[in-house]
This record gives sequence, C-alpha cells and structure tokens, in this order.
Amino acid sequence: MGRKVSLARRGSSSSKKGSSKKGFSAKSNSDEEGWIREKGKYLDLCYRVERESCVSMKVRGKLPCALFAVLAILNESDLAGNWAPMFKSAELVTSYSRASQLLLQTFDYPLLGLKETVLFSFGVNALEECGAVIIFCCSPPEPAAAAAAAAAAASFLGRPLPPKGKLPRAQSADLVFLLYPLSGGSQTTLELYGAFHHGLRFVPQRLVTFVLKKVVRGMFVQIARQCQNFNNSPYRERVNNNPTFYSWMKDCIDDYLQADHQLKQLESISLCSFNYEDFQDT
Repeated sequence: MGRKVSLARRGSSSSKKGSSKKGFSAKSNSDEEGWIREKGKYLDLCYRVERESCVSMKVRGKLPCALFAVLAILNESDLAGNWAPMFKSAELVTSYSRASQLLLQTFDYPLLGLKETVLFSFGVNALEECGAVIIFCCSPPEPAAAAAAAAAAASFLGRPLPPKGKLPRAQSADLVFLLYPLSGGSQTTLELYGAFHHGLRFVPQRLVTFVLKKVVRGMFVQIARQCQNFNNSPYRERVNNNPTFYSWMKDCIDDYLQADHQLKQLESISLCSFNYEDFQDT
C-alpha cells in the first residue's frame, strides 16, 4: 500500500460546519466519490456510507510518542479495553507467526448486548518500502449458520476456527493501521482505514455514523492516553516480559531510523501533535 493514498479528494461540493469536542471542531465537505471530510486540529477524518449496514472511514492523526510504544499498545490484544470502546475480552486462538494471530474477542454493544468476533490480524514491516508499519485486521470467512457440520470443521490458513458458543457471532470491522515514525522517531502518525459492518438496518444512518465517528475519535484519545502513561502502564511490563519479540521489533524500527531515509513529506502533515491534556474529561 503506497504512501500516497489520499484521505479525501478535494471536491467542489458545498461545505457545512461540524462540531465535536475541543480540538476536533471541523468543517465537513463531500467529494465526488461520496467521501465526507471533517478536518479538525488533531484529526483528519473522512467517512462514506457504503450500503445499509456498512460505513467506511479514513482517519489520520499524530501521536506524541514513539512508534515502538504505539505498536506495543496495539499488539497486546487482551489489554485492548484500555483504548477500544465496548471491548470486554480477547482470547488467543492461534499464532501463525510472531506477527500474525487469530483471536476470539467479546464486545458489549449498546442495544445489541454481548457479541463475539473472530479476528485475524497480521503486521507487515514496510518501513523500507513506504516508511510505515502496517497492521491488517479482519474476520476470516466462516460457513453459513445452517451448515452446522461445515461450521464445526471450519478452518483458516490450516488452523481450526473456534466453535461458536452461546454468544452470537458478529463480523469484525475490516481495519488497516498505517504507522509512520516522525521527528526522528519521537512522534508517530497513525492512519486508520476501516469498513464497519454494523448490521443495524433499522437504525438511521445518520445516528450510526455519528456513533462510529465518536468511537473512532475515542480510540485516538485513549491511545494517546496510554502513550503518555506508557512507562507506568501494563504495556511496559509486557515489553519486559517478552524481550525476544519486542527486541526484534525495536531493532527493525531503529535500523530504519538510523538509516536516515525517512519520508520527509510526512513531517509536513498539517495536523497538530495530539495533546491528551486537552481531553482529560473524555
């Protein structure tokens, strides 16, 4: 995935004012492809309704911490409740490699209650190619509910999928995280591209979109919070307890930064570095 992916094309459609929390105030405008852009002080956000039960979003923000810390926060899946709204728990089903795994997660959604999702995630070190570490997340394909025998024997990449339990199983959002080290490694630009399959056919799309935007913005706030408190957080303990993996990850980042071939255009992104102090009440 190239670095030149645009968050939104500049369209000629009329703009309208949008409001949110301090630092997120933005003007909205729609381009010819239907993307509605809301650019604020800290976040550049675009969204588009794809169909009745799916909304796509593209978000960019700067975090005032090193890439290593952000990756550690995203990697520790059972601690995702520190930054992912509605998250309840996660269980490792299988590890395909040190950078790919299959998880069984539980979420507690408003109105819908508890649901479980199976999530496949894998990371790619693309620092040399495009200056980023890329993390992909999606639900693996599963047989239809009617095919009970097939569902019991379902597998993904040669490993069995967890059998369905008492909780209804939902499709997870399709997510792509792109993380770019900035300012000699002291800051990180985080870009998130997501397709959210909400399945709420009888809920007004405007309400669904409003909630999803709030969720995504809340994720950025909480990731920034974890970054600020990283050295005194459970993540630091996890790093210390898994030196083999995290030393490998740190070496990959250090090799790239020391080579002095960072993509300089990233430094000019017109967003302020995220300041968690502005969001203490979130």
